[in-house]
Amino acid sequence: NIYPNHPTPPVDTDNPDKLNFSRVQPGGALVSPETPAVDFPPCKITDLQAIIVQDKVELEWTAPGEDCDEGAASRYEMRMSASLRQLRDSFSNAALVNLTNMRPQPFGSREAVSIILQDTGLQNRTNIYFAVRAYDKINQSSKISNIAKVSINVKLIVNPGGYRISKKTWIMIVVPTVMCLTAGIMFFTLCKRRRKRISVDA
Repeated sequence: NIYPNHPTPPVDTDNPDKLNFSRVQPGGALVSPETPAVDFPPCKITDLQAIIVQDKVELEWTAPGEDCDEGAASRYEMRMSASLRQLRDSFSNAALVNLTNMRPQPFGSREAVSIILQDTGLQNRTNIYFAVRAYDKINQSSKISNIAKVSINVKLIVNPGGYRISKKTWIMIVVPTVMCLTAGIMFFTLCKRRRKRISVDA
Protein backbone atom coordinates (compact mmCIF):
# COMPACT_ATOMS: atom_id res chain seq x y z
CA ASN A 1 0.00 0.00 0.00
CA ILE A 2 1.23 3.50 -0.72
CA TYR A 3 0.41 6.22 1.78
CA PRO A 4 0.89 9.78 0.59
CA ASN A 5 2.49 12.42 2.87
CA HIS A 6 0.24 14.86 4.61
CA PRO A 7 -0.16 18.08 2.69
CA THR A 8 2.14 20.94 3.72
CA PRO A 9 0.25 23.89 5.14
CA PRO A 10 0.46 27.00 3.00
CA VAL A 11 2.97 29.69 3.93
CA ASP A 12 1.66 33.16 4.49
CA THR A 13 4.13 35.19 2.45
CA ASP A 14 2.10 38.34 2.91
CA ASN A 15 3.06 38.53 6.63
CA PRO A 16 6.95 38.57 6.91
CA ASP A 17 6.83 38.50 10.73
CA LYS A 18 5.67 34.92 10.61
CA LEU A 19 8.67 33.92 8.50
CA ASN A 20 11.26 34.99 11.15
CA PHE A 21 11.47 32.52 14.02
CA SER A 22 14.13 31.30 16.41
CA ARG A 23 14.41 28.47 18.87
CA VAL A 24 16.34 29.05 22.10
CA GLN A 25 17.11 26.28 24.58
CA PRO A 26 19.01 27.16 27.77
CA GLY A 27 22.00 24.94 28.43
CA GLY A 28 23.34 23.78 31.75
CA ALA A 29 26.65 24.98 33.20
CA LEU A 30 29.75 23.12 31.96
CA VAL A 31 31.70 21.90 34.98
CA SER A 32 35.12 20.28 34.46
CA PRO A 33 36.47 17.86 37.06
CA GLU A 34 39.06 19.35 39.42
CA THR A 35 42.61 18.52 38.26
CA PRO A 36 44.75 17.12 41.12
CA ALA A 37 48.07 18.82 41.83
CA VAL A 38 51.08 17.03 40.33
CA ASP A 39 54.35 16.78 42.27
CA PHE A 40 57.29 16.50 39.90
CA PRO A 41 60.60 15.01 41.09
CA PRO A 42 63.74 17.17 41.15
CA CYS A 43 65.37 17.72 37.78
CA LYS A 44 68.53 15.80 36.85
CA ILE A 45 71.93 17.16 37.86
CA THR A 46 73.99 17.43 34.68
CA ASP A 47 77.16 19.31 35.69
CA LEU A 48 78.73 17.27 38.53
CA GLN A 49 82.49 17.96 38.65
CA ALA A 50 85.26 16.40 40.76
CA ILE A 51 88.86 17.52 41.26
CA ILE A 52 91.65 16.47 43.64
CA VAL A 53 93.09 19.10 45.98
CA GLN A 54 95.91 17.64 48.09
CA ASP A 55 94.35 14.71 49.99
CA LYS A 56 90.73 15.67 49.26
CA VAL A 57 88.27 15.31 46.43
CA GLU A 58 86.21 18.45 45.89
CA LEU A 59 82.86 18.04 44.13
CA GLU A 60 80.60 20.76 42.77
CA TRP A 61 77.25 20.87 40.97
CA THR A 62 74.24 23.11 40.37
CA ALA A 63 71.37 22.60 42.81
CA PRO A 64 68.13 21.26 41.29
CA GLY A 65 64.71 22.27 42.56
CA GLU A 66 62.36 20.19 44.67
CA ASP A 67 59.57 20.34 42.10
CA CYS A 68 61.53 20.02 38.86
CA ASP A 69 63.30 23.41 38.84
CA GLU A 70 61.42 25.16 41.65
CA GLY A 71 62.31 25.41 45.33
CA ALA A 72 65.05 23.37 46.97
CA ALA A 73 65.54 19.60 47.11
CA SER A 74 65.06 17.77 50.40
CA ARG A 75 68.31 15.77 50.37
CA TYR A 76 71.07 14.35 48.19
CA GLU A 77 72.27 10.80 47.67
CA MET A 78 75.87 10.58 46.45
CA ARG A 79 77.70 7.35 45.77
CA MET A 80 81.20 6.44 44.63
CA SER A 81 82.81 3.38 43.09
CA ALA A 82 85.99 2.23 41.39
CA SER A 83 83.72 0.62 38.77
CA LEU A 84 82.04 2.86 36.22
CA ARG A 85 79.62 0.07 35.31
CA GLN A 86 78.50 -0.43 38.91
CA LEU A 87 77.78 3.25 39.39
CA ARG A 88 75.90 3.45 36.11
CA ASP A 89 73.96 0.16 36.24
CA SER A 90 73.68 -0.52 39.99
CA PHE A 91 73.82 2.88 41.66
CA SER A 92 72.25 1.78 44.96
CA ASN A 93 74.95 -0.88 45.50
CA ALA A 94 77.87 1.56 45.25
CA ALA A 95 79.57 3.04 48.33
CA LEU A 96 77.50 5.78 49.96
CA VAL A 97 79.07 9.19 50.58
CA ASN A 98 77.91 10.73 53.86
CA LEU A 99 76.01 13.96 53.09
CA THR A 100 73.62 13.90 56.07
CA ASN A 101 74.81 17.30 57.31
CA MET A 102 74.34 18.97 53.93
CA ARG A 103 71.24 21.10 53.40
CA PRO A 104 70.35 21.53 49.71
CA GLN A 105 70.18 25.10 48.44
CA PRO A 106 67.53 26.59 46.11
CA PHE A 107 67.51 25.81 42.42
CA GLY A 108 70.42 27.30 40.49
CA SER A 109 72.76 27.65 43.49
CA ARG A 110 76.24 26.10 43.48
CA GLU A 111 76.67 23.12 45.77
CA ALA A 112 80.10 21.99 47.00
CA VAL A 113 81.40 19.18 49.19
CA SER A 114 84.88 17.88 50.10
CA ILE A 115 85.71 14.23 50.74
CA ILE A 116 88.88 12.98 52.42
CA LEU A 117 90.06 9.78 50.79
CA GLN A 118 91.92 7.17 52.78
CA ASP A 119 94.84 5.59 50.96
CA THR A 120 94.11 2.18 52.49
CA GLY A 121 93.43 -0.34 49.74
CA LEU A 122 94.04 2.10 46.92
CA GLN A 123 96.37 1.11 44.15
CA ASN A 124 98.40 3.34 41.91
CA ARG A 125 96.33 5.15 39.26
CA THR A 126 93.00 4.11 40.77
CA ASN A 127 89.98 5.75 39.11
CA ILE A 128 87.13 6.77 41.40
CA TYR A 129 83.72 7.61 39.94
CA PHE A 130 81.03 9.77 41.57
CA ALA A 131 77.32 10.33 40.89
CA VAL A 132 74.51 12.04 42.79
CA ARG A 133 70.74 12.35 42.73
CA ALA A 134 68.29 14.59 44.60
CA TYR A 135 65.09 13.79 46.50
CA ASP A 136 62.01 15.90 47.19
CA LYS A 137 59.89 16.01 50.35
CA ILE A 138 57.81 12.98 49.32
CA ASN A 139 60.96 10.97 48.55
CA GLN A 140 60.75 11.19 44.77
CA SER A 141 64.23 11.02 43.27
CA SER A 142 65.71 12.69 40.26
CA LYS A 143 67.53 10.71 37.60
CA ILE A 144 71.15 9.83 38.35
CA SER A 145 73.49 12.67 37.48
CA ASN A 146 76.34 12.65 35.04
CA ILE A 147 79.34 10.68 36.32
CA ALA A 148 82.47 12.53 37.47
CA LYS A 149 85.87 10.82 37.61
CA VAL A 150 89.13 11.43 39.47
CA SER A 151 92.40 9.50 39.33
CA ILE A 152 94.13 8.74 42.64
CA ASN A 153 97.93 8.70 42.50
CA VAL A 154 99.38 6.70 45.40
CA LYS A 155 103.17 7.11 45.35
CA LEU A 156 104.79 3.70 45.78
CA ILE A 157 108.41 2.78 46.44
CA VAL A 158 109.81 -0.52 45.17
CA ASN A 159 112.31 -2.16 47.50
CA PRO A 160 115.19 -4.38 46.25
CA GLY A 161 113.13 -7.54 46.79
CA GLY A 162 110.51 -6.31 44.38
CA TYR A 163 107.77 -5.72 46.99
CA ARG A 164 105.82 -2.51 46.59
CA ILE A 165 105.67 -0.44 49.77
CA SER A 166 103.67 2.73 50.16
CA LYS A 167 105.43 5.94 51.09
CA LYS A 168 103.67 6.06 54.45
CA THR A 169 104.74 2.52 55.33
CA TRP A 170 108.30 3.27 54.21
CA ILE A 171 108.51 6.25 56.58
CA MET A 172 107.15 4.17 59.48
CA ILE A 173 109.95 1.65 58.90
CA VAL A 174 112.87 4.03 58.25
CA VAL A 175 112.30 6.59 61.02
CA PRO A 176 112.38 4.13 63.97
CA THR A 177 115.41 2.41 62.44
CA VAL A 178 117.33 5.69 62.18
CA MET A 179 116.42 6.60 65.76
CA CYS A 180 117.67 3.23 67.04
CA LEU A 181 120.93 3.58 65.13
CA THR A 182 121.45 7.11 66.46
CA ALA A 183 120.84 5.99 70.04
CA GLY A 184 123.27 3.09 69.59
CA ILE A 185 126.02 5.36 68.22
CA MET A 186 125.56 7.84 71.08
CA PHE A 187 125.73 5.02 73.64
CA PHE A 188 128.88 3.59 72.02
CA THR A 189 130.53 7.05 71.99
CA LEU A 190 129.78 7.62 75.71
CA CYS A 191 131.19 4.22 76.64
CA LYS A 192 134.35 4.91 74.66
CA ARG A 193 134.89 8.25 76.40
CA ARG A 194 134.47 6.65 79.83
CA ARG A 195 137.09 4.01 78.99
CA LYS A 196 139.57 6.72 77.96
CA ARG A 197 139.05 8.60 81.23
CA ILE A 198 139.57 5.41 83.27
CA SER A 199 142.80 4.61 81.42
CA VAL A 200 144.14 8.16 81.96
CA ASP A 201 143.36 8.13 85.67
CA ALA A 202 145.12 4.80 86.03
